Amino acid sequence: MKLKEFNTSNSKTATPGEPTIRLNSKAGLFGISKAAAELLSLNDTSKIVIVQDEENPTDWYIKVSTDQNAFTIRKGKNASDYSFNCTPVTKSILDSIKPALKPVFVAAGFKLSKTPVEIEDSTYWTIITANPINPR
Repeated sequence: MKLKEFNTSNSKTATPGEPTIRLNSKAGLFGISKAAAELLSLNDTSKIVIVQDEENPTDWYIKVSTDQNAFTIRKGKNASDYSFNCTPVTKSILDSIKPALKPVFVAAGFKLSKTPVEIEDSTYWTIITANPINPR
């Protein structure tokens, strides 16, 4: 018999209160946790833009935007988280990290960086795709 131990160092989980997003490509759902909503200072009129670094395709970022083409978010079931739907975005993010995961991959969570980065005069938060949370 050969036992494999699972613990906090080798199991990808999020600590309650960490800023996270959850993607589901079947529903096209992009869920934003309460902690992430607070980090991004979201409100009922906020809009979101998602960007990918074309030179490093597994690098994704999120920012709050006033652009008319940005995604309009809505409050979640518990009124403290937010979401929007866009199947092409969720599929693109999940497809970009597929080599590290199993081929049939429709949902996962990701942590957000707590410190924003400045890119081309805009403030973004990194979507940490290197360690997906509960991929399935």
